[in-house]
Amino acid sequence: MKPFELIAHTADLKIRVYGNSLPELFAHAVVAMFQCIRPIVSACRYQKDLLVCDELPVTRHVKIISVDLESLLVDFLSEALYLSDVYDEAYLDATIEQIHEMNPTHGLKALVSGTPENDLSVEASRKLEFSHLSGYCKPEFSGNKITIQATLHGIKIEGFEVVEIKAVTHHELQIKRQPNGWQADIVFDI
Repeated sequence: MKPFELIAHTADLKIRVYGNSLPELFAHAVVAMFQCIRPIVSACRYQKDLLVCDELPVTRHVKIISVDLESLLVDFLSEALYLSDVYDEAYLDATIEQIHEMNPTHGLKALVSGTPENDLSVEASRKLEFSHLSGYCKPEFSGNKITIQATLHGIKIEGFEVVEIKAVTHHELQIKRQPNGWQADIVFDI
């Protein structure tokens, strides 16, 4: 499965991201966001239109809490974009430690973590109480929040070749569970 592709869009930048698991989808989304705008880094090289670096010495830890899965993705990417702007960095890999739903009165309701090989256990999938993890992503929360904890891996940059992203948008945003994994369409304001 390819991690992402660029989708034609009239005025903005649109990508379609794929992942075998929800954590992998989020990791691919942050990588795709930076790969599409082509960071300029003298210590790295481009191979098949992707920036390849022998090492990614910068790490940034993020924890985001949002009201639903779509907002979590937008907020997560927006935080990566903010950190990129502040520190002149591009993040070309991400480790998603966990994505989980929190209920203010009952604590943790569901936990999604790990690698594609260990995505959702049978035990965990029985406990999932929010519809967006088991099918088309149309979350219906009743006061619950969803959170992500991740580490971004990156490198100092000199700028971007293509364009700078102004904002991550909710416009045309879709997160879907497919038979073979997850898919998200994301539009960036440029």
